Amino acid sequence: MPSTGLGRAPASSPLIRLEMAVRACAKGRLCRGAGRVAVSPAGAGERAAPSQGENRELARESSPRRSEPKESARGAVERSACCSPPSVITGAHENCLPGEVVRARPSWGTLGRQSRNAEKGRMSSRHHGRGSFPPLAKLVYARSTILSFSVGLAGLFLEPTMNPRLPKSFLPYVLRLLPIAACTVATPASAQNLISNGTFEGEEIGPWWGHADEGAEAVQTLEVVEGRMCSTVAEGEAGTDPWHVIIGLSEVPLVANQHYRFSVSASATTAREIRVKTGLGDAPYTDYILQRLNVTTEPQTFTFTYLNIREDAEAQLQFQVGGHVGQLCLDDIVFEPVDPPEVPAYVTPSMTGHPLKAYTSVVKMGTAVDTPIFLTNPQHNAIVAGEFSMITPANSMKMANIQPAKGVYDFTDTQALKAWADEHNIEFHGHPFIWHTQAPNWLVDDTELDREAMLEIMYDHIDKVSAAFPGLPYWDVVNEAIDQVPSDPADPSSPKVWGYRPTIWHDRIGPDFIDLAFQRARMANPTSKLLYNDYNIEQKGNAKADRVYELIADMKTRGIPVDAVGFQSHYYVTAEGGTSGVPNMQAIKDNMARYAELGVEVHITECDFRIGKPLDDAKAQMQAKFYAELLQVCIDAPNCSHFTVWGLSDLDSWVPSTFPEYDFAHLFDSELKPKSAYHAMTQVFSAYPADSGPVGGTGGADGAGAASGAGGGDVVGAGGLGAGAETGAGGGDVGAGVGGADAGVGGGAAPSGGGGGGGCSVGPKTGFRAVGPFALGLAFAGLVWARRRARA
Repeated sequence: MPSTGLGRAPASSPLIRLEMAVRACAKGRLCRGAGRVAVSPAGAGERAAPSQGENRELARESSPRRSEPKESARGAVERSACCSPPSVITGAHENCLPGEVVRARPSWGTLGRQSRNAEKGRMSSRHHGRGSFPPLAKLVYARSTILSFSVGLAGLFLEPTMNPRLPKSFLPYVLRLLPIAACTVATPASAQNLISNGTFEGEEIGPWWGHADEGAEAVQTLEVVEGRMCSTVAEGEAGTDPWHVIIGLSEVPLVANQHYRFSVSASATTAREIRVKTGLGDAPYTDYILQRLNVTTEPQTFTFTYLNIREDAEAQLQFQVGGHVGQLCLDDIVFEPVDPPEVPAYVTPSMTGHPLKAYTSVVKMGTAVDTPIFLTNPQHNAIVAGEFSMITPANSMKMANIQPAKGVYDFTDTQALKAWADEHNIEFHGHPFIWHTQAPNWLVDDTELDREAMLEIMYDHIDKVSAAFPGLPYWDVVNEAIDQVPSDPADPSSPKVWGYRPTIWHDRIGPDFIDLAFQRARMANPTSKLLYNDYNIEQKGNAKADRVYELIADMKTRGIPVDAVGFQSHYYVTAEGGTSGVPNMQAIKDNMARYAELGVEVHITECDFRIGKPLDDAKAQMQAKFYAELLQVCIDAPNCSHFTVWGLSDLDSWVPSTFPEYDFAHLFDSELKPKSAYHAMTQVFSAYPADSGPVGGTGGADGAGAASGAGGGDVVGAGGLGAGAETGAGGGDVGAGVGGADAGVGGGAAPSGGGGGGGCSVGPKTGFRAVGPFALGLAFAGLVWARRRARA
């Protein structure tokens, strides 16, 4: 139908319908109510600080996560659908229309409006969206790409066919594009600090509060001193653990799949390590992120950025400062949502030009990955994706973390890691089902549990975890069950022999718990390789190694489904250069050979080589020689198929906190640069042909584009988690991913690419700045083309 008046088409015109949507955008009405979280005024109750008995769970470094925002008297989640693509991490699809997913977010209240109650130390804030933009600016910004691109497509494909005689005046169509231009050129507003009192310019510490564990006889004084918040603890009143003294802030709104930047200036009267945490403030005290800060007597600023994978409108931010006397002062505290960091594409530093993962036909190389560095360091993730073909979760699958309460399972950390591994074509090694260490307190403390009750718990745990992660190729079923024990159990002073370690599993079920665990694991994982995993069992002739060999041989004889044994392989050189911790490689060869005769595979599962401080060239070369020789032993053994290092780098090593006199145990240093040990391993591989064809691609850097699996070869994308809910920002099947990770407009056929379907999710997304002007240009180009066609 011809247009009338000043070029106005009937209301049925697609362009008019798009124009109405644009006007709704300008008025701030588009998807505005999506997933709001209402927060009550400050008079409502606050989350209690942890009590003495509950504090023990804080000791777990990698504790489980809560998957849903908590509904309480303080806040009720109001859900309404918003056109956002589903998350491949969480898989959430609640209360949605087809193709839509709800994202629970803080309310769209006035920016920065906060109500304080300093006496009770509580804060109640209304933050909108991701807590970083004013409502209108955020709304305009987030909708720009979908509206601009849609108008461009309409002008290009629809309007010429419905209105073959376009008006001679081009002005009406230009005017219609002005609101879209406003949406397109809008830039992100400044990030909003979620901390209401981070500079302590007044005399009040509120909404901060202090907690000291009375059971640990801890006492602290928390006050503002010269414009800083200072905690003072007297001798004998510090407790023994970090969580015995806490400085906390309640009701911090966190949005899932959002990056946050934390910054604080800190100093103390004596040097100390403190911990900063976001997470639950009540049982089970889940850590969303937990970082260590080494505070000195001079003020210094600590900053880190992390990806939050949990939705929680009332999380806690804590400084855990117990165990130290004197005064600790904090200032300039910032906690704000930010864009995901961009990381350049990773290029292997290998002298062969091929990464470690290029030799999977020789030996499959893997590494352990722990949750904190996974969520905070995209560069670390890029190296892992570029160099390794398998990962093992260092802590997130351990029972205390994955089943924090009886029958209550929390898989979020591991699911995020598994989704990332799948995105980057990396195999996943389950670790472990049954271990005496990092067993949950509810299990350890219940002395009334008999054999039948313990078997029920063990079977349920194996079944539920297996169901959550079906089809994993490898599982550590039982970990570290053999130890030195008295030859006479009734006489602790009797001579020691190697036997079953006294644990909650052995003591309450009996020595057959190992058989029963493997049998249940086989039922739940019919195609997985099942491993027994232990340390100091690598060398034939070593008493513990011989005892474990006898155990495995007996299990095979009786038909127990053990497929492989894991040689953990933790070794060391002393500070003086002593080699008592360096293994005999021939003894390892001989041990692998006798397992081959049993038909049992050998995996190197947790390899590292720690160095007694200080580091010097001689020790570094000894370390390199160890890694190279052990790799060669594994390559030469027909039944050794996997070699996993226990952590990528010295940056997040488990060694210093466990062995304070040691460090420098890994292939990359604390700056994520390759060490001599890495190059020594690549030199070993240089004698073998690399796998033919490109190594599986790893996706792009965070927010940078690159389709999932597009990296390929030996130059791989930076990996890392995506800017929005999808794993791997941008990407998809169309160029750089139109619309980026979360607001994609046809930006890929699959959500793993980050595009796929429209999006009206709010918040900063890397890629918007480029896509917005592109879409506007496309809109103008479409209309120019249409006008020329009409003239023709």
